[in-house]
Amino acid sequence: MAFTNMDDLRTQRDAALAASDWAVMPDTPMPEERKIVITMYRQQLRDFPATVDLDALSTSSLPQCADPAI
Repeated sequence: MAFTNMDDLRTQRDAALAASDWAVMPDTPMPEERKIVITMYRQQLRDFPATVDLDALSTSSLPQCADPAI
């Protein structure tokens, strides 16, 4: 998934965060270990804009979650 600019990156990152919101809700019937993996993934998404190389936006991609539910 390539990005055209930082706004595009943030839009796609925000969509990925929204798509995983359900998995970290307190009433989600999921083992705590899986919630931890998803929480770590969500932190990677939040941190991603600060770590991306602006010269490589067109070849960058969002972090991937190790949990198959996401």
